[in-house]
Amino acid sequence: MKIAICVHDAEEREKYYRLSVELFEKLDEASDITLYEKEQELLFDVELMYQPFDVIYLEINLPHINGIEVAAKLRGERFEGQIIFISDSREYLLEAFDVKAFNYILKDELVEERFRKIFESVVNVIKEKDEKYILFSSNGEVLTIPIKSIYYFETVRKII
Repeated sequence: MKIAICVHDAEEREKYYRLSVELFEKLDEASDITLYEKEQELLFDVELMYQPFDVIYLEINLPHINGIEVAAKLRGERFEGQIIFISDSREYLLEAFDVKAFNYILKDELVEERFRKIFESVVNVIKEKDEKYILFSSNGEVLTIPIKSIYYFETVRKII
């Protein structure tokens, strides 16, 4: 799973990085975490690589433009990953949903337990999104079966 953390303050950026690494280790998930101090770097990488990240932790109060505007530009570049905003206030809470935010973290209220819940939730959403299915039609019913649950196929007279 690829994550970007775009937070202006180096200490905070390191805190979110550390928490993410710890949670990836607990979940036994592979991770690739990229840290950004400036929103321009993040925007450049997303435009250049087209959809490189599954999740972006994005600070709202960035130096040049706010995180909501950055998210709008990301969505304009067809970024379909999850965006989790980090902010000092509730001021942009409603606007966050205009750019399809997954969640909104208030810095003052952030405790590791809340971060863990949001993190596990977004990991589950991404896993479900990435899961592949096969559709079967049988007796007028359409069955949706996860490919990873199929062990073998048996055919009888050219019928599966």
